[in-house]
Order: sequence, then C-alpha cells, then structure tokens
Amino acid sequence: MLKRAISSLQQDIIKKGGTAATTTANIVHIKKKKRIKMKDLKKAILEGIPNTLPAKKNLDPTINHAPKRKEILTREEKKLAIRNALRYFPTHMHNTLGPEFTKELATYGRIYMYRFMPNYKIKARHIKDFPYKSKQAASIQLMLSNNL
Repeated sequence: MLKRAISSLQQDIIKKGGTAATTTANIVHIKKKKRIKMKDLKKAILEGIPNTLPAKKNLDPTINHAPKRKEILTREEKKLAIRNALRYFPTHMHNTLGPEFTKELATYGRIYMYRFMPNYKIKARHIKDFPYKSKQAASIQLMLSNNL
C-alpha cells in the first residue's frame, strides 16, 4: 500500500513539474512519518500500566460499541470479577478504580477498563510493529491487538 502511495506521489510531482530530487524528498518524508508512528506505538506498549492513573475517558458516541451483556453473574461473582480486575493495579489505585469497574460492570455487563483505552488506533498490525524479545511474545501481542 505504501509503494502504491509512493508511486502515485511520484507521478503527481512529476506531472506538476517536480524533479526526481523533490520526489525522493517527499518519499523520505512519508517513510519517516510512518517510522515515527511505529516508535510511538512501541513506546506506548512498553510503558505498560502507568504509575499514575490516566484521565478518565469518555466513550466516543460515533463509534459502534459492544451491546450491554446480560447480567448472569451472582453478587459474589461480581465481587470476584472486580477483585480480579484490580489485582493488576497497585493498591493506591483501588479506591478510584473499584467504583469505576463496578459501574462498568453494572452498565455494560463487563469490565472494559475504558480509562486505559490506548491513545493509538487499535487495528490489525504487522508483527514487526510490536516490541518483543521473542516471536512467540510478538505473536500473542498481535493476536490480542487484532481481536480488539
């Protein structure tokens, strides 16, 4: 897809009287822009769970979200679900996240942790876009990302 965009860009520049040097400069700019985005994605993934809570995020009403699930959990199962969700976070965050997760569970039937929704676009990506030490780890990241 990038090759097609570059080819199209080259043709447009040459039609407008541009030179090969101008074309090359624009191609380098496009490649650098893409590389910067990949670095930002890798940086965001490597940050992991932040030490301080990110700002609470509002759901975008223009995006189609999952429907509310049926309430099938008992009171004890709901408590367990909230405890399980909180175990990934430091205890100093529990007083804020506990009520938030409880509200999500009541509103949506699941705990989605919307506050931690990434700022980058969630989409299918190439395995090389993920930071990894082993291909198996990258494969797991890829599968998780592609199912979101």
